[in-house]
Amino acid sequence: HVMLRTHQPPQDVAEFLSQADCAREDVRIERCRALNLCGRHEEALSLLLSALVAGLTVGGKAVGKAIAMSSCTQIVHSVGKIMSFLKGLKPKRK
Repeated sequence: HVMLRTHQPPQDVAEFLSQADCAREDVRIERCRALNLCGRHEEALSLLLSALVAGLTVGGKAVGKAIAMSSCTQIVHSVGKIMSFLKGLKPKRK
């Protein structure tokens, strides 16, 4: 069994979820192996699913960054409005 994933801490939420999903799949495959129920097709499917999750994670981050770069002013303005609104909800100290 060859481990293709690195064991580095996740840098953001998307990476964390991706790594958690891959870890869950690894546990399932290892349990399957321990019971001698796995064949090569389960391992290949696991590898393909891991590749799909990684591809979607990277692609999703790229799309999100493209949107953020093209709409940065509107995003900052909207976040400022939300923060101002939430600050107004905070009870005032006497």
